[in-house]
Amino acid sequence: MIVPARVSAALVALCMLAAACTGSDDPAPDTPSPAASEGEDTSADGSTDVTTGSVGVQQVAGADIDVDDDILEAAHTWIVEESGLSDMLQEELFLAEVSTTRDVVHLTFVQQHDDVAVRGAQFIVHVRDTGEVLGASQSLTTTLPGSDTSQELDEAAAVDIAIKAVPGTPVGAPPVMATWLENGAELRLGWEVLVTTTAPIDDWAVVVDATTGDVLSVDRLSTDAHAGHTDSQRTVEVAQAGGCNAPAPPSACIFVVDPFYATGGTTISPGQANQTLVGVPLANLDDPGDGNLVGRYAAIAPEVAATYRDPDNVFGEGGRGGQDPTFEAGMTYYWIDYTQQVMQGLGYDYHAQDPVEFVPIDDEFQDNAFYLFTDDTIHMGGAADGVTEAEDAQGIIHEYGHALLQAAVPNIVSDEGGAFHEGFADLVSVFTTLEFRNGDVGCLFHWAERGNCIRRIDTVKTYPGDLVAEVHLDAEIYTGAVWDVFEGVLARDAGLIPADCQDRQANPCDAVRDEVYSTLLGSLPFLTPALDLNDAAAAFAASDATFNDSRNAQIILDAFAAHGLTAEGSSGVQVMRPGDLMDLDRSDAQVALKIVHAFRGDLQVDLGVVDASGQLLCNLQLKSPDGQDGADNITGRYDVTGTDCAAHLPPGPDAVWVLRVVDAFDIDVGTLFQFAVIHDGTRYAASGLPLAIPDADPQGIVATVGADLSSHSQPMAAEDGTATPPVAAGGVEADIDIAHTYIGDLLVQVGVLDAEGGALCRVDVVTPDAEDASDDLVATVDLGACADHYPPGAGTVWALRVVDNAAQDVGQIRSFVLRGPDGQERVGAAPVPIPDADQQGVVVTIGS
Repeated sequence: MIVPARVSAALVALCMLAAACTGSDDPAPDTPSPAASEGEDTSADGSTDVTTGSVGVQQVAGADIDVDDDILEAAHTWIVEESGLSDMLQEELFLAEVSTTRDVVHLTFVQQHDDVAVRGAQFIVHVRDTGEVLGASQSLTTTLPGSDTSQELDEAAAVDIAIKAVPGTPVGAPPVMATWLENGAELRLGWEVLVTTTAPIDDWAVVVDATTGDVLSVDRLSTDAHAGHTDSQRTVEVAQAGGCNAPAPPSACIFVVDPFYATGGTTISPGQANQTLVGVPLANLDDPGDGNLVGRYAAIAPEVAATYRDPDNVFGEGGRGGQDPTFEAGMTYYWIDYTQQVMQGLGYDYHAQDPVEFVPIDDEFQDNAFYLFTDDTIHMGGAADGVTEAEDAQGIIHEYGHALLQAAVPNIVSDEGGAFHEGFADLVSVFTTLEFRNGDVGCLFHWAERGNCIRRIDTVKTYPGDLVAEVHLDAEIYTGAVWDVFEGVLARDAGLIPADCQDRQANPCDAVRDEVYSTLLGSLPFLTPALDLNDAAAAFAASDATFNDSRNAQIILDAFAAHGLTAEGSSGVQVMRPGDLMDLDRSDAQVALKIVHAFRGDLQVDLGVVDASGQLLCNLQLKSPDGQDGADNITGRYDVTGTDCAAHLPPGPDAVWVLRVVDAFDIDVGTLFQFAVIHDGTRYAASGLPLAIPDADPQGIVATVGADLSSHSQPMAAEDGTATPPVAAGGVEADIDIAHTYIGDLLVQVGVLDAEGGALCRVDVVTPDAEDASDDLVATVDLGACADHYPPGAGTVWALRVVDNAAQDVGQIRSFVLRGPDGQERVGAAPVPIPDADQQGVVVTIGS
């Protein structure tokens, strides 16, 4: 339940996404802008200087542009004469990259202000090699930089803030680049810091406000295969001896997908699985005779290469079960190489220029597998249940699917981007192995789960009703639609169903599989990093229109519509004009969350809206605790269109959106990294994050959108009081929760201010004490000395003031809750960072 809050705040007037906004004569703020890190290569989203191309096209400095002038001229002319972009938007476009798929050239422009790119904002023009312009994909914004934006923070300070915002121990020097990040009605200038950590191993993208030092965004740049294991238990069995009559070296003994599919879907135990081993040659190795799995498309990570070297060049002869560590290495290499060859046979070469690295057995990842974006490495997990992740080709190909998507559409960090990542990787896994899937064709990752499907490719889930903010499960909406396309084309062209596709002599489904799989691969260049699932649907339709002459248009429209997704315009790619293909949000009201948590079943997530007086206007429960929900993380969007809360959009001082996250059970822990409310294409994000979620704490944490979360305080100099134990029922008291690494630095006061900010009353809770080395302050404070000024109002604003008097240690106000004799609880807008060594301090208020 959300408790009422009374929050005093002001909101900058909103400039809506409309053509009139782009035509504004107001200049961008005249502020210094950070440049790209010295010595770093600028990327499509990095801060840059500009140069000019040979036909008058602005280009990102340092970008390696290789394109015929005729193609460049065609794109430039189309932008100027036919795109519909305003002059202002055209001036903000800078060519960053050119790629080609089949006969179409894709020219990617980034949007810049003062030589700094807007994060995720792209305009991609698609031109046939004949010079015909097909249209464009876009994720541009008409939001302008905030008037108070300037660079007050250098790179080093941003790195210090970023590494404290994520779990784990940082590794190496994090790359840093300048960026603009859209936040409600303005763009904020920030430093994007890419942090790689150990314990746990992970990658993160953290955007730090270059003016205030606030953390604006935290995104996890890693993906895993599983949405959570089933609760089945497996007794570890000793495997039979291996052997597979392997061909001449270099070769390997592998499972054809997994032992279940290899035996026609029948039950087989791990101890018997080695009887299904098959020998295969290993192709594309750099040195076929040296016993190392280093090749054109896959390479074993150097730090573990010696462990998996096989001098006789026949990998995995001992089979699974820990008898031969080279088995998992051979499986991983073979299926990555095989997937790349299948894809190239369809005319696509994503990630073909350099090999992806892999770790065959990484015991830090038990019963799961990961792809890390920053170092482009696949980690196949160890086996707490006796079955390693690399025993299943589906998991290997799934992780490689993430690598392929990262190569084609780098750094997708949108709210639904994670779901698309998982869905695309699942589809790559299924389409690559279709003819080998003897049994339950739509089942995913059942070998490690004793025949239980972790998820399916063929669900009937719909958007947005079935969104649950778990990327693997939300992915089933998209994969279900694409699978319906496959089934529809297969029935129309061949009169078959997927269960008929396993005849490896006749291969009756290959032509249809190749066409639909090719359409999926061809959709990637039509996407930007700001994609949502509807964009993915439209891109799939655009791929069919571009490469198949819309042969499957009606089937695609119907299939995606059945899953609640819009693939409008599949009859022609001219739909890709601005505002059509990449329409930011088809839903009027959504809430976006990014919570990293080891066991999301512990969590209760509630959403509410309060007005300026603290009155609760609506309440929604987004998630209740569920001991059967063994997945990790809450990442994605919840649709709130049509709810009582949707009537209170957009967020503002009179409609403050409040999120409460409670961890109901012990052991597992997590962090709230992002909370945003999305209305009519505009994103309103909470500040003061990330925020740790206390373990097994019924109070939980609160984040708000729509209020000014912090302000500099004024000294309270009225009558003094002393904090005492909680008062009896009917009195006035406050719950205070402050996270800080050295409480002795702090002055903590609660008081009442009049309409002009003068102090009417004050209670000292904590005074500075250099001997007090304790951390955190959680207390219930008796405010009887100020009871005459209750309830809060325009002339009686209740305030919590915190001043940090010494340098080094830092913290934040996590919550401030006021209770009075009327029985009401009023909540101040928190969390709020506490400025270090700042005599002004910070206040959280309850009142007008």
